[in-house]
Amino acid sequence: MERLTLNEIEQALEQKNYTIKTESDCDCSLSWELRKESGIMQLYMDVDPDNCWWADVLYIGGHAIADRAPGYIQSSVEGISDSEISSLLSDLGIILSDYSENEPVPEHDAKMRSGLSNYLTDELLPAGWTLWRDTMRGFANEFTNILLAPGLTADEEWESCSIEDWIYGYFYRGDTATQAYTSTSVVTKEE
Repeated sequence: MERLTLNEIEQALEQKNYTIKTESDCDCSLSWELRKESGIMQLYMDVDPDNCWWADVLYIGGHAIADRAPGYIQSSVEGISDSEISSLLSDLGIILSDYSENEPVPEHDAKMRSGLSNYLTDELLPAGWTLWRDTMRGFANEFTNILLAPGLTADEEWESCSIEDWIYGYFYRGDTATQAYTSTSVVTKEE
């Protein structure tokens, strides 16, 4: 395909000959560990960030024309500026969603969950650590995930958790209607 001009892009947009696709990628390197800081043992995820993004991409004829990075629209067409594409989209009422930096990139989120699952399965559970949940008042959005050190006894109120449930709880942040009141505790001695 030849490089499109701004007028050709405008015509295609006016005739609704375009698609908008949400795309993302993550080349981050992640690792999990237990780390003691200020006398408190905690579960940490170390991230070496690299090319981690999520954007709506505007396509005409199968070719990327523009995408929305956090805070601005950028042109993918040589010779057409970001501001020209942004103005054209604004004039035509075409919206590319603005994903905030606080929203998880799907691939990054999957890597975090997979990495935590591997850390628990390959290192902590074989060493005798166990997974628990304290549901406190019995509300689905109010609980503490507990990682219990080998040889310690769980409180009677705690519920044993599968790896999948524990990981779900670790990453649970509520939804549009429910605020999460959750935490994770690493218990290394009898209280």
